[in-house]
Amino acid sequence: MITIFSLGYKGFFVLQNLANEHRSLIDCVVIGRDKNLKNDFSEELIDWCKEKEIPYEERSKFQASNSKSDFFLLLGWRWILEKKEGKEVIVIHDSLLPKYRGFNPLVTALIEGDKLIGATAIFANAEVDAGDIILQKSVTIAYPIKIQEAMEKMAVLYFEIVREIFSLISKGKPLPCIPQSDQDVSFSLWRDELDYFIDWNLDSERIVRQIDANGEPYAGARTYFEGKVLKIFDAKLVEDVKIFNRTPGKVIFKKEGNPVVVCGKGLIMITDLRDELGNPYILPKFRARLT
Repeated sequence: MITIFSLGYKGFFVLQNLANEHRSLIDCVVIGRDKNLKNDFSEELIDWCKEKEIPYEERSKFQASNSKSDFFLLLGWRWILEKKEGKEVIVIHDSLLPKYRGFNPLVTALIEGDKLIGATAIFANAEVDAGDIILQKSVTIAYPIKIQEAMEKMAVLYFEIVREIFSLISKGKPLPCIPQSDQDVSFSLWRDELDYFIDWNLDSERIVRQIDANGEPYAGARTYFEGKVLKIFDAKLVEDVKIFNRTPGKVIFKKEGNPVVVCGKGLIMITDLRDELGNPYILPKFRARLT
């Protein structure tokens, strides 16, 4: 039997699409919550469990020692789960391991401009995301791309991986176990509130990718204007012009009624600007400097 630990859209998508014969392998669903997400899909997941008559528990109440499952499967899970004797812990990581071990790998991949993104199922071990690989799936993407669209593509990869894992378990077949290559290891660092802020000294393409990677369901890329925190949810590249006294962060002109901001290299037009509460915001003056 399998206990599934789920947080967010991807886990909900997987469970929603599992075939009936695979649902019968689920012993319990553990619900994760994240107040920083616009929608963590916890309520939708609870409704689904009730509809399908599948047992579920909140993360705070789950006791691993009481579980009869042979496998713990983690989908979008952000908390450390202590491995118990006789139970295999399977983690699905949002990268093509061993690339981007660690935190927020999908956001990192999008900011870096990766053309190929993917998901990897591994057996959890004592090291961060270093366990043997069970399955790996990938998809090619094109820019610009919003984080929500990338998550939807990733959810499909999650589903394909989980479906194959469930199929192997249901047939009593061993799961693949392939060691990761030590030569190709890289890491994605944890992110906090400061990482949402834009460095206008960077090139415009990277800044637009940062804006798109931090959009909904996340809290949005941020900048300061006269001491106020503003959120940017959408921006477009604008052809650069020759600027002798180039000052990143300054508005140079308006285009289609939207402010065009100077970057270290290139220009961007902000098309969705909001205040800290999420309300639409219009810069009160033309001579605006974003920091």
